[in-house]
Amino acid sequence: DSLVVARQLLDVLGEGPSTLARMSTALDALGRAYLAAGDARGAEQALDEAVTVDRRRATLHASTDVEHDLGIALFNLSLAVAIGIGRFAFTPLLPLMLREGRIDLPAGGWIAAANYAGYWLGALTASRIRWSALRLGMVALIATAILTAMMALPLGSWTWAVLRFAAGVASAWAFVATAKWCLGALAVQGRPQLAGAVYSGVGFGIALAGIYCVAAASSDEPSARMWIQLAVICV
Repeated sequence: DSLVVARQLLDVLGEGPSTLARMSTALDALGRAYLAAGDARGAEQALDEAVTVDRRRATLHASTDVEHDLGIALFNLSLAVAIGIGRFAFTPLLPLMLREGRIDLPAGGWIAAANYAGYWLGALTASRIRWSALRLGMVALIATAILTAMMALPLGSWTWAVLRFAAGVASAWAFVATAKWCLGALAVQGRPQLAGAVYSGVGFGIALAGIYCVAAASSDEPSARMWIQLAVICV
């Protein structure tokens, strides 16, 4: 029986969107063939099966859209952490650290420069690391959280510069890995027009870090505690 064979093929090939679409077309053609041959019952069964497959395809498509939207949101959050905190958290915290006497202005400049240098090095080396984009991104985000928390320790200006250098490397790795993974996934899904939405996390992260630091500073929160709080936000 042709319908039995069609069901068996579906079980073997799986219920991917393209498989279901081809199966629906084949069942529709089979129904028309039955109808042309005068087999009304066979035609009815084939067309009913085609309708069932179409419903399953619509359900799968809706579920896939939700997963894709969730994935884009997660990519945005990863960029918010990597860039907003890994790259730019020091900017709103610098005046507070200067006021507390933890660093002086020249040291602040060197710490900022170290972060830029780390980002440059990370961008150059990300493609040379033989990890998957997902693994590289996860390692980079975890490193960003740890390095951010360590800025709360009384380690001295040069040690902080080393930490911010490493945070710059991690933020570049996270940026490259996220872009590679997400843009590749959108291309496969046939939704390249959403590529720009991925990068909105950069602006969101910078704004979030800045607003959070200003709000915390207005409550007389010490800079060391704010570094820890930003690390918690990373998690």
